[in-house]
Amino acid sequence: HKHQVEYLEKVAKHGGKAFILIHFREWNKTWLLWIDQLLNFIAASNRKSLPLDWFEANCEIVAKGQGVMLDYLPIVLRRNDEG
Repeated sequence: HKHQVEYLEKVAKHGGKAFILIHFREWNKTWLLWIDQLLNFIAASNRKSLPLDWFEANCEIVAKGQGVMLDYLPIVLRRNDEG
């Protein structure tokens, strides 16, 4: 929803880590989508949905590990290290 995207945009502007976890049940895969990636896609496209191949090219798969179902923390920390 638009208000959710606006909220995440505000979080990012205030220095927070704003992202969405997207799960494709059919492929049993989950991707981490940063809010800036989503906003760039929206600005560059007229599509109302993000295609699977876009996720594969632009997002990181969130794997199981460290005793948790979705171990997204390493991805978040890696981005933090990258600046």
